[in-house]
Amino acid sequence: MPWVAALLVLLGAADVNALVGEWTGESRCVGNRAACVDEQNVYVLKPSASAGTVFVVAYKIVNGQRVEMGESDYRYDEQTHRLTWEFTAGSTHGVWNFVVRGTTMQGTLVLLPDKTVVRRVTLTKRG
Repeated sequence: MPWVAALLVLLGAADVNALVGEWTGESRCVGNRAACVDEQNVYVLKPSASAGTVFVVAYKIVNGQRVEMGESDYRYDEQTHRLTWEFTAGSTHGVWNFVVRGTTMQGTLVLLPDKTVVRRVTLTKRG
């Protein structure tokens, strides 16, 4: 049944395409981390060249201007509507997880290996 596989791919692509656009909101610190600062954020989601992923560029707003924090392909699970990106930067190993519900995205940054939640993010899709 190759048509079933093709239909599932198309449905996944449609679901991923619904994510494309600008998402704005806030990122709040969790716990007692002296270097952490609450932020206003803009996440720009674009189609990715890799299947099952979405290209994300994340910005924080500083003095009214966008400052890029990074970009990466996030894995997208269409069953759970979850975007995930695991990364290592210097000695920091963490995972960003976002759950998408319509035009709202709720996320966390979890540090590994101890699984400490250090940020909670709430974003709303523009337009």
